[in-house]
This record gives sequence, C-alpha cells and structure tokens, in this order.
Amino acid sequence: MLKKISIVLFGTGWLLFLALAWFSRVQILNKLGIHRNSTDNARTVDERVQQTTQELAKNPWLDQRLPVIFLGDSHMEMGNWYVTYRGRFAVRNLGISMSRISDSGYIAKSIKADHASAVVLMCGINDLAAGRTREECLEDYQSLFETLKKNVPTTPVVILSLMPVSRGLGDSSKAEINRTVSRLNSDLKTESLKYGFTFIDLNPQVQIGIELNPALTFDGLHLNSRGYAAIATPIFQALVTTKKQ
Repeated sequence: MLKKISIVLFGTGWLLFLALAWFSRVQILNKLGIHRNSTDNARTVDERVQQTTQELAKNPWLDQRLPVIFLGDSHMEMGNWYVTYRGRFAVRNLGISMSRISDSGYIAKSIKADHASAVVLMCGINDLAAGRTREECLEDYQSLFETLKKNVPTTPVVILSLMPVSRGLGDSSKAEINRTVSRLNSDLKTESLKYGFTFIDLNPQVQIGIELNPALTFDGLHLNSRGYAAIATPIFQALVTTKKQ
C-alpha cells in the first residue's frame, strides 16, 4: 500500500511540476506581449495592420509638414513622440502593439516618398519571444529593408536596436532572449549599413549588463517615462543628422 501511495505521489508531483513549468512559460510570453497566440488577439493585430495601411493610403496627415513615421511594435506605439520632441517633428505614429516584423513589412509597402520625411523603425522582440529564431527574424528584416529601399529610396531611414528585457533570478527563457537580442542587433547593424540606413544602438542608455534596466520599465518589457526619456536623445540626434544630409 505504501509503495502504491508513493508511486501515486511521485506521479502527481511530476504532473504538478510540468503544469507549473507550462504556466511559467505562458506567464513569460504574456508579459512579453505575446498575446497574439490567442486567435482573437491575432485577428485584432491583423485588423489594425490593415486599417493602418488603408489610412496611410487615403488620409493626409494633420500637420502640413511632411511627417516622420515611427513604425514598429508597442515600443513605438506607446511613445508620445510629438510631445517628447516638442513639435520639432511632425510625427505619424504607426506603431502597433503585439505586432511582428512582418507586420511592419506589410505596412511599409504602403509608405511612399511623399508620406514621410524620415522613417524610424523598431520591432522584433515579439518575434523572439514567440520562439522565432534569429535567422527567421533577420530574413523578415531583410524583406522589410528591401521594401523601404524600394518605396522610399531617398528618405532617411533610422533603424533602432531591439532592447533587452528584465528578468528574475533563474529566468533562463528571458536570459536566452537577451542573448539573441544582442546577436540580432549585430546583424541589424551590418544590414543597415548595406542598405544605407542609420543604425542606432539604444542599449547603452537602457540596459544593465545584458538586461533592461528595471528602473526604466514598468513590466520588464515596456518602457516607463524614464525609459522613453533615456532613448529620446539618440533618436533625436539621428533624425537631425539625417535631415541635414
């Protein structure tokens, strides 16, 4: 009887361990913004991408100046760029939360030379957190770069590095993501030079070691006001420099 009870408890313990491991993985992905695994949320992102491309094609921008387009994921969408730069640039924010590199590539197909005075791009963390490899991300980036080079050949394009995430003690999943972020950023710097784009490494402003500085984020991924203040200056300097060229 004791032997049977021990076997049952041992089996139950393994089931509990596996359940906790699965739950922890889901929590990590959710915290990183990968709610797109849900069919409803995936549909929401796709609908927003479609809506953005339609509006870009039909609607003139409110500011009479040619706008700077900020394109990418939640890091871009959540930035209050117009206020940050005190109206120095006519900003059109096309960032979409939970979007991936391919979504930015789809939107980029609708960007024309008369739509933007410059394009600022940051995306990819959602792809990595969803399990896509560095090679797959780089392939999508190369396709996106090809689109931008074709559609806006003389418009300055600024590529922002992916930022790492904060992680708890022993959180190996996020540690691996941060290592991949570092390697992918090296690839993006090389590719940006090939296409004549400006690459800006934001990580000296936001990271401690290879992690996102906890003081600059409210959830381990998204920047708080201090975080946006930290990256605002290098982006501003890049835009001013590219506009002078």
